[in-house]
Amino acid sequence: MMTMPVSEKDLLEAGENALAACPHLFQEEIRKDFELRIVVVGSRVFPFRIDSQKKKLTQFDWRYGHFLLEFTECRIPEKVETSLKRFLKAWNLLSGSFDLIVDKLGQFWFLECNQDGAWGWLDEIVGGGDIRCIRNDFL
Repeated sequence: MMTMPVSEKDLLEAGENALAACPHLFQEEIRKDFELRIVVVGSRVFPFRIDSQKKKLTQFDWRYGHFLLEFTECRIPEKVETSLKRFLKAWNLLSGSFDLIVDKLGQFWFLECNQDGAWGWLDEIVGGGDIRCIRNDFL
């Protein structure tokens, strides 16, 4: 399920019975400057900036219109890089595709880590073969 805005009115109108039908996760909206997809394999980190706020279709969830967006290789603070590596180690994972938001004040917000989240199209951006070859060394 893609991320979508839900108002307090929507929740009240839905009622308890409708919400009990399946699991939900509600959180306060974070006003984004941009998003990041960061592929981490062992000690190698491949961060990509996603300017999701430039298109109306991708403002809440870049996956709605990923074909409209550019994913550009970028740098992230060492502190963020270290935290992602620690996350993998704590969960005993060899690799992960992390999704983060960077808000208007430059604060980083962790959304999720997928052990094998979509990343294949990103391999071409870093010269083709880099991510895929490293991942294969671990698997």
